[in-house]
Amino acid sequence: MLDVRSLLSPRSVTWIIHGHNMKNGTMFGNLRYFREIDFLKEKPILTLTLPEEKQYYAIFAVLDVNVDEGEKGYFKITEFDFEDEEAYNAYTSYYIDHSYYDLPVDTRWGDDLLILSTCSYGYSNGRLLIVCRKLREGETPDEIVKLYQEAKFID
Repeated sequence: MLDVRSLLSPRSVTWIIHGHNMKNGTMFGNLRYFREIDFLKEKPILTLTLPEEKQYYAIFAVLDVNVDEGEKGYFKITEFDFEDEEAYNAYTSYYIDHSYYDLPVDTRWGDDLLILSTCSYGYSNGRLLIVCRKLREGETPDEIVKLYQEAKFID
């Protein structure tokens, strides 16, 4: 489900979609596979199908966070709009700096974000996050897939 604070119109900068981590792989149960670099390299693009269009998003971070304020690993993921470029950059930099991988996709002020969130068990109130940015005008899904295929990943 789309987080109630994610606005459709006017669009919030950040949309967060929450889903259950089902053991049988339904809903967001398969998000755990993004922790595996080979899976991520094969599926670096997410497609969001809306009634009026398809939108494509490139994954730029995969990480686990704690959503209990004051606890180890805490990060406030629920930032939907930003006062300025500095705040936006601080938000996206956290994800990049704490990602399991150094991914070949950048972010910049003006990019719309999509976060898939499901429960994880590394923290008392943990979330596995797949953090993406919307493809920019002129970018294609094939171009991003090629970036991932050519990237060197360190285990």
